[in-house]
Amino acid sequence: MFTKLLIITGTLIAAMLSACAGSDATDRGVALQRAETAGLSERTLPAGRFVLHGRLRAAPTGAPILAVFLEGDGVAWIDRATPSRDPTPRRPIALALAARSEMPAVAYVARPCQWVTGDDRRGCDARWWTTHRLAAEAIEAANEAIDALKREAGARSLLLVGHSGGGGLAALVAARRSDVAGLITVAGVTDLGAWTALHRVSAMPDSLDPAAARAGWEGVPQIHFLGEDDTVVPPDAAATWSGPSVVVPGTGHLDGWAARWPALEQRALESLGLDLPPPNGSTETFESPRT
Repeated sequence: MFTKLLIITGTLIAAMLSACAGSDATDRGVALQRAETAGLSERTLPAGRFVLHGRLRAAPTGAPILAVFLEGDGVAWIDRATPSRDPTPRRPIALALAARSEMPAVAYVARPCQWVTGDDRRGCDARWWTTHRLAAEAIEAANEAIDALKREAGARSLLLVGHSGGGGLAALVAARRSDVAGLITVAGVTDLGAWTALHRVSAMPDSLDPAAARAGWEGVPQIHFLGEDDTVVPPDAAATWSGPSVVVPGTGHLDGWAARWPALEQRALESLGLDLPPPNGSTETFESPRT
């Protein structure tokens, strides 16, 4: 089980293989509308062999830390044998969290081939959201996109937040950078080998396993949120980390996160020792660590 455990008060195959096909009853159109309302303006980010969809809300006078939200794997498979033609998540959780974030500067980075159309889909084939979803090319593309957003925001360091497979991506990005002030995963898949074995699906030898790169991101201040009702990344089967693991009641792999995010974000910033944005008056409470 977990070395540090906190409790916060306040069809399966399709979900497992897609790894992030839904969130808080927020579909694609609603998620985009909420992102725009939150000031997250669209960015087109050339990144290696891909063009990534991104969004940015920069602080008017700049901010020392840019919070970057990394999307999950999206709709990777239709069924066990049929890859999706479009990996864009049906209900994107990372985008919903970015829209609810109270950090002064916020960015969102989609995974390869999500949200893009026309010529921006160049190089897109199903391997990039199935067997190669965490391949070196995908990690480098995320790094390039983050570099561009960081420059535009005028930030000095990063807070990386990843949902589901985006949690694994966030860990792999953190392992390659020296400017990461904090790492937050939300229902994150950070041990790819253990996750595929748990669900008895094919291994992904063409993807990098965050667990194998753990030495690179282990020293980064981190916190990991897990859903009490999550059947995709079950709390009792999740990896152990050098930072605390927080089991959140009433949340699954896809549901409940956005509504709770302002309080969870505050809790994470406190745990990471980062400066807090102005409070929003949340009254949600947190229990002490338990053994």
